[in-house]
Amino acid sequence: MDITKLIGDIVRRVELAIIKHETAKMPKRKVLVISKDLNQSCPDLISNKNLNESCDVDSVDNNAQQVNLEGYSKVIVCDLDNDSLSKLTSGIFDNAYLKLIGSCIMQGKDIAIVEDDIEFLQYQDTAPKAFLAMFNHKLDTLREWGLEVRSLDDLTVSLCSHDDTGSPERTVAQTAPEHNSGSVITKRALTETDVINANFRHQTEILISENTLVTEVAQDSAKRRGITITRVQ
Repeated sequence: MDITKLIGDIVRRVELAIIKHETAKMPKRKVLVISKDLNQSCPDLISNKNLNESCDVDSVDNNAQQVNLEGYSKVIVCDLDNDSLSKLTSGIFDNAYLKLIGSCIMQGKDIAIVEDDIEFLQYQDTAPKAFLAMFNHKLDTLREWGLEVRSLDDLTVSLCSHDDTGSPERTVAQTAPEHNSGSVITKRALTETDVINANFRHQTEILISENTLVTEVAQDSAKRRGITITRVQ
């Protein structure tokens, strides 16, 4: 048995329990998941129990006709293959999947692309460097438009925490990163969720109160992201 993995799983469950307790009285936010085929993609996201308890999650695929985007505070894009990425960055919306993503972009929705589902990233160890550079440039174009690229785990934890940043703040941060410490965290425990959210706010330091505990997972996560945890009086 991998003790480290077991401890990590236990800590993550505790963190999710803390998140659930702290957000129980918060109104649910509406999240829209866009994919090419709901039967094949993002099942871990759509069926995630913790996410569905924290958010109202709707999902549509390439068979969708008209979708009213009003009220959705977060849009998650799955299944971004090479063809779709090329068309999207060229302004070509020739199917329901791309048309809906294009509408979300033009309406200024807060959009995140699931990094795990981006096709060309799955071939980083085998594809020619020039090929990867070409598609990385296309992905950077989407970032310049204000879209995020995030792992499935990061997205799920952040959405469950009700602390996912909105598009206006995200766009500013990506075009002109601000290195700051943010406000002092005074809750009982600093979790990996807090570190992930600080990272997406481009913080290089997290300030915590004297009585705030730091989970080992949070400490490791901060170290990987180059974030300093400072205890203040």
